[in-house]
Amino acid sequence: IDCVIRDHSTTGPAAIEVSGSVEILGCRIEDCVSSSGTGLTVTTTGSVRAENVVFAGNLSQTQAGAIQVDGSGALTLVGCTVMGNQAPQVGGTLVAESDAVIEINNCIVWGNETASMAALQLPGGAVVSHNIIQGGWPGVNLDQDPLLVDFAGGDPTPGPGSPCIDAGDDSQVVDPLDLFGQPRIACQTVDLGAVERQLCGGGSGVPEPYLRGDCDDNGSRDVADVVTLLSFLFTGGTIGCMATVDTNDDGDLNVADGVTLLTYLFMGGISLPDPFDVCGSDPTGNPFGCEFYTSCP
Repeated sequence: IDCVIRDHSTTGPAAIEVSGSVEILGCRIEDCVSSSGTGLTVTTTGSVRAENVVFAGNLSQTQAGAIQVDGSGALTLVGCTVMGNQAPQVGGTLVAESDAVIEINNCIVWGNETASMAALQLPGGAVVSHNIIQGGWPGVNLDQDPLLVDFAGGDPTPGPGSPCIDAGDDSQVVDPLDLFGQPRIACQTVDLGAVERQLCGGGSGVPEPYLRGDCDDNGSRDVADVVTLLSFLFTGGTIGCMATVDTNDDGDLNVADGVTLLTYLFMGGISLPDPFDVCGSDPTGNPFGCEFYTSCP
């Protein structure tokens, strides 16, 4: 728990090799080098559950760059960030043999380098859901830049407009704290990756002027705003000013906001709650931030 394994060099199978049952919480496994292994190897008799863990900058010459699961080993990743790992000779980023038991939820797998295999090499029965995976993966997974604050500088927090924000599955969360010891669920739902953004909705914490319902930030309300709103809710689209989406001002972001906006536009509905005609902040103090909105002076 709360460990750092960094700059470990070995000719053995891995910086960490697990043959029993292990839980890894809130750790960083970084910049480890192995000529014949990887950052973490789970043997055929091993079982690992890793939550809020960063696997970054690890280098393997002959196996997976970050994690290898042998035989019938078991691996569960929840809220992990797997970035910047390398397998320059052979191997992928996370490789599991055909009998392995794999679950990956609420994670980021991005910016890794492999020479001869796809980033993820997983058995057919692997459960992979609510993640950002470069190159894509079937199911409820995104293929979008996670837009982290400063990953190279050591801060894997989702930045403004990040698709990681509120994109996870709360039912997978066990540890109440993220990698930095902050609340794991700060806003609507859990974020993807090892660190939770603490400013709700991606907001700055400072009220910024905006126009309610102007989801595409062009200064007007039209059908393009509905498309932007629904893309954000259902297909991983990004919003610079989350507060524009809460069209009914109920403090929640859901399909009812789309219905409210459509009713106003096409069925003679009443005007949206303020700020509507004039730029301003939310008079009722909803929890959503507005970090990027250019249509107000």
